[in-house]
Amino acid sequence: MSLRSSSGKPTLWGSALLLLVIVIVVSIALAGTVLSAPDQQNAAKSLLQQQSEGALHVDVYGPTGTARWVYAERGILTREFARQGATPESVARAFLDRYGALFGIDQQAERLQLMKVETDAAGRQHVRFNQVEKGVAVFGADLVVHLNADGAVTVVNGYTLPNTAALNTKPSVQEQNAGQVAVNRLGVQDGYVAESSLVLLNPGLITDQASDTYLTYRVRADSETQPHLAQWVFVDAQTGEVRFSYPAVTDGKSRQTYNMQHRTSYTRATLARSEGQGAVTSATRCTATDVNNAHDYAGDTYDFYFSHFNRDSYDNNGATLRSYVCYGNNYQNAFWDGTRMTYGDGFAAADDVVAHELSHAVTERTSNLVYSNQSGALNESFSDIFGESVDLTNGSGTDTTGVRWDMGEDIPGIGAIRDMLDPTRFGDPDRTDSGNMYCGTADSGGVHTNSGVPNKAYALMVDGGTFNGYTIAGIGINDAAAIAYRTNAVYLTSSAKFLDAYNGFLQSCDDLYGAGSAQCTTVWKALEATKMNGPVCGTGGATPTPSGPTATPTNTPTPTNTPLPGAPTATPTATSTPPATSPLTNGDFEAGANVGWGEYSSHNYALVMSGVGQNSSWGAWLGGANRETSEIAQSYVVPATGGTLNYAYRITSSDWCGWDYGYVRVNNTDVVTYNLCASNATNGFVQGSADLSAYAGQTVTLKFRSTTDSSYSSSLYIDNVSVTVGAASEVVDPHAGAEMTTPEPKGDGPIGQSEERSESTLFIPFVQN
Repeated sequence: MSLRSSSGKPTLWGSALLLLVIVIVVSIALAGTVLSAPDQQNAAKSLLQQQSEGALHVDVYGPTGTARWVYAERGILTREFARQGATPESVARAFLDRYGALFGIDQQAERLQLMKVETDAAGRQHVRFNQVEKGVAVFGADLVVHLNADGAVTVVNGYTLPNTAALNTKPSVQEQNAGQVAVNRLGVQDGYVAESSLVLLNPGLITDQASDTYLTYRVRADSETQPHLAQWVFVDAQTGEVRFSYPAVTDGKSRQTYNMQHRTSYTRATLARSEGQGAVTSATRCTATDVNNAHDYAGDTYDFYFSHFNRDSYDNNGATLRSYVCYGNNYQNAFWDGTRMTYGDGFAAADDVVAHELSHAVTERTSNLVYSNQSGALNESFSDIFGESVDLTNGSGTDTTGVRWDMGEDIPGIGAIRDMLDPTRFGDPDRTDSGNMYCGTADSGGVHTNSGVPNKAYALMVDGGTFNGYTIAGIGINDAAAIAYRTNAVYLTSSAKFLDAYNGFLQSCDDLYGAGSAQCTTVWKALEATKMNGPVCGTGGATPTPSGPTATPTNTPTPTNTPLPGAPTATPTATSTPPATSPLTNGDFEAGANVGWGEYSSHNYALVMSGVGQNSSWGAWLGGANRETSEIAQSYVVPATGGTLNYAYRITSSDWCGWDYGYVRVNNTDVVTYNLCASNATNGFVQGSADLSAYAGQTVTLKFRSTTDSSYSSSLYIDNVSVTVGAASEVVDPHAGAEMTTPEPKGDGPIGQSEERSESTLFIPFVQN
């Protein structure tokens, strides 16, 4: 039976059968052959690429060599497990049975323990697992499978530990001896072991550095009189050495507010105010102001989370918010210790400080970000983000322009301790390549200092501004907070890095407001401006721009005198009036990069550059590599009379049709689609246009975008963009209107070959970080 129709094109049935044959053949090959880990990853990726609806993206964590973020360009990784009656857990496990090699996970049923399944307001489900080996949990190794409302897998992210088969999980050191080591490290007379458990620890999951894996006791060493010193200490269960540690306290609408009376014993604290009780007028060995501020601002924080995210207290189950004020003598701080909030004198006077502490509790019950290094900086930043969001919306405290983004401006006698809009004011970094980035071991790896980067990004999202070459339109607290909350609650895992937050913010915005929306343009620009996807202290980050991306492509066309289609063939006479134009900013790109146009490249390529436009001038180069998504975008007010978007474009390709695409978008709507392939390649630049009459008088975002798959890449070049005011253009574009049809299956060509932008190897299965 032929798999092709009489027209020579594959039938739908034939295409499906061929795909099934491919899957079966690869599956048989996997079953009958012992493959190396990279080969297993490559095979799993090849299978998933066949299922994914759009270009498959796989970010790999360098220290472990396993995937940490997997998604498809158009939002669906696979629908193959979305069956009627299937549970979210069964779908997630079926996915990991087939594609677990990407994460270094085989025998997922034995190695992944279900933590929880959550369903959000849009019906999407999020299945969170913790990795276990021989019954012992792997610290910081958790994986989340995200499903849409139909049960299709959309994103999988997290950190896992491969190569665990030979690990010894039988301790030689007794647990009580390990506990004593941890208490001794705390260095207080009344130290005690509050909690202890056996875990496998690879510090590299937290520190972004390659590391050995150890069997350890994870011990919480605490103090009756100084609970703010509590530490999580990891004691080697074979040698008794301390392998890692970090603070157990972080700098919680049922409220109970207690008066410590300047003591440090919680058992001697007296209940000063309960839920429903009015403000107190006096407090023994304390002040009524301390009691009332802690109580009222905890209520404001509860109200913010409930009204914005429908979250019922920090645990989302109505947990009582317990606050303790007037702690110790001259104690200059505040902290959350896992069960309660504690304040030194006056610290509860700052509503953003109270909301900050309670937000640590929210983080602990959602992403559970480890309070160390990058994950700890994110932990601090999310507390600042929501602390300041409460501060700016509750009508209390000082919110004048000069202190709008100050943290703790209302602390008596101390004042602000951080500035989210200008972190450098306090010596904190405002971007990952800042000289203020802290790369040492103090402050648990700089959790308070380095929080300045995501803090700056959030302030830009809310208020907008110009920073690091990007002009950003603010979207306000409500939208920005929704995106930040979803990032923390849904997409981040305990070992998350800045790059994970970068991906999480973008994915959360896509979920809430749609890819390409005004909100997502702002989010992307803020993240790019602060270089949230860049290396941190010399490691991690997104794939660096390959060498030579700004060089003139080898196949830049030789300029000719042939007029563009639709261009005038003679100089207009004095009696002819050329059509009026409404110029865009830097429509000819001659002003250089980051002027008028925002740029996004999944490979972090430069897009606007010299030598790629008409007559070798400045232009935009989209695509040009495998698994690349490129986009340039600009906000624009369409004239009240409508108009026509005009642009010159050029297509080059070594691919079949149906695998690589170019788009002209208005907001998130594709108004022109180009099938980028060898048969549609243009002889130099040609003219394109798009009717904007449907958007007359509106402020829109104009975009040029391209997506390429994993082999035989294509390029879309753009230049000389303008808008003609009035009726739609009559330019006939033979390359426009390409349908998103099922293409002919690819042959056995040089998979991984890039058309122009250089890659380091012939076949790069993952985006290496």
